[in-house]
Amino acid sequence: MRNFCFLVMLLLAPSAVSAQCDPVQFLVSDIQNVAISDEFKTAFLHVATKDQYLKATEGGKTSMAYGAISGSLEYDKAKTSASKEAELRQYKFDRSFYMRYVTQQLSPVGADAYTKCLEQDRNSPGLRLWFSNRDGDFYTIKGFWVGQDTGKGSGELEGTPVTKGFEVIQLPKTWVKGQTLEILLQKPSDVDGVISIKVDGQQRSFVAVRDLPPIQMATNRVDSPKLVSIASGGTHDGKSPSVLPRKETSCVYPSKPDRLLLVGSGSIVDGTEAAAPGTVTKALTTDSPHEICYTFTSMTGDKKVRNSISGRASALERYVLRN
Repeated sequence: MRNFCFLVMLLLAPSAVSAQCDPVQFLVSDIQNVAISDEFKTAFLHVATKDQYLKATEGGKTSMAYGAISGSLEYDKAKTSASKEAELRQYKFDRSFYMRYVTQQLSPVGADAYTKCLEQDRNSPGLRLWFSNRDGDFYTIKGFWVGQDTGKGSGELEGTPVTKGFEVIQLPKTWVKGQTLEILLQKPSDVDGVISIKVDGQQRSFVAVRDLPPIQMATNRVDSPKLVSIASGGTHDGKSPSVLPRKETSCVYPSKPDRLLLVGSGSIVDGTEAAAPGTVTKALTTDSPHEICYTFTSMTGDKKVRNSISGRASALERYVLRN
């Protein structure tokens, strides 16, 4: 276990070029060819910047909302939804896990662009390794070597690779300076894998994470028990309190502690309006996984005319479907 933790720590100090080559950026550039699942949405929203999210969803290219919600949410609301989705699924992963998971979803076009970015610096000493492709349980890793003596033309693999989770299928023994080579590895989908190799004094590790387990989710409509019904106006003397503007709110909550509301799913049911134009309004005032509220207002135009509005908040709640 100590050796495995050491290998993972080696990945925490990437080269300057690696830091500049954000795999999420290349994933977003070809998002149309990425398989979008609820598992992917959850991981993506844990690592994507606002700009990356907006680019991924612009023009309806893809939706990062859950369940029956169409379109895309505002960035902050989408991130909140993903965080709560992870809680429902009982995910206990950190950001580095989600970043590796998202990287493993790169399309061929995105992976090729990622490779070209990483290949920009072929002169600085070091050994680079990165994800290129996955086919079932088989992972293709690319990399190149530059020796500490940058004038040296090639280096040899030193010793036996240290692995956990991975089986090595193909690994080059001779590495020509700056030449991109491929490593073929195999691992089951439900385990993490790590490999550490050393070429002529330069050492690097690569980690692939397990698949996020698919969990069957369900949605259910929930309605607020509170029916708002307000009115103003309708008196002849203009002195009754009923002529004053009125405001009232109807909220809906998850029906059970282990359920969450789908942000963006709010609606009004049992709604009626009997009013002159511009005298009654209804507005979404709270939209969160724990509470969705609508506020109704009624105002007086002609005091002799009664303006009324009614309705109750409704939303979809999401939960894990258990046997």
